[in-house]
Amino acid sequence: MRGTYACRMPMQASSAAQRPPLQRWARFAGIRLGIALVAVVVLRLTGAVEGFAFYVPGKETGDAPLGIEDVSIPVAGNQSLHAWFIPATDSGKGEVRPAILHVHGNAGTVRDHLAFSQHLADAGFHVLLFDYRGYGKSSPSRFLRRDALMEDTRAAWDAMRARPDVDASRTGVFGVSLGGAFAVQLAVERGEQVRALCTVSAFSSFADIANDKVPLLGGMLVGDGLPARKSAHRVVAPWLIMHGQSDEIIPVAHAGVLAQAQQRAATLLVPNADHNGVMEFDQSKQGTIDFYRDALKFRSGPASAPGEQPLPRASQSP
Repeated sequence: MRGTYACRMPMQASSAAQRPPLQRWARFAGIRLGIALVAVVVLRLTGAVEGFAFYVPGKETGDAPLGIEDVSIPVAGNQSLHAWFIPATDSGKGEVRPAILHVHGNAGTVRDHLAFSQHLADAGFHVLLFDYRGYGKSSPSRFLRRDALMEDTRAAWDAMRARPDVDASRTGVFGVSLGGAFAVQLAVERGEQVRALCTVSAFSSFADIANDKVPLLGGMLVGDGLPARKSAHRVVAPWLIMHGQSDEIIPVAHAGVLAQAQQRAATLLVPNADHNGVMEFDQSKQGTIDFYRDALKFRSGPASAPGEQPLPRASQSP
């Protein structure tokens, strides 16, 4: 009896096994790249990286120092901002003076930033220093993004100019570090309301400073919203760009980018000054005082003093 034999057909190799190694690698690399791009888009749209990298809110504010007024500023969404109104040191109660809005940096609260602008109050200007939402005694916010902080800056500006002790025809902005981005945008949006703009240790854009820290990827993750370097040419107010030459956080090259974008701006580079110590120098303090005195046409004394002339209209740069 003949035995039976099973006929074994050769098995067909899987499609993956048939591919050359280079082709398989390219496919896997493409999948990983696609996942990475999706992750970048998600992180950018949610603002997760921006919130983590740019904003370090402080919580401890304490009581306002003697002579400084606690102010609450309403903003959209039934929220409010906490601010300190620092009257000019030599002014009487309720005396009308030119005023400067201090838009502070990314960390701490108003208490930590008071030293940056106290010299302006000592020079005869009223100063309004506010905390963004999520900072100090301002309304809490879990997710901070630049658009929301820009809204806060607008609200603080309007509140300052509406005060009866502020000469609304002579108001300026003082933007420090992160606050410089919002100060520049405010000056662009409000035009001739802003009679003087000073930025201190400001970056040229969110994407630029992110790329400094994480080349290429940083800018992709945070996006380029509110880029000062792109809107600087629309600033009509006198502008002082000040930067410490030894700034270890925001390189001094950012000041050069802003100055190139708005060539009518004045530039003051402070030798040996680092990021957080730039306003400790007499050159910095006197430079900002002289700038605001010239731009706001003001010397210490009542704002209605005889002989004061209104500011000339600023021309729009091409």
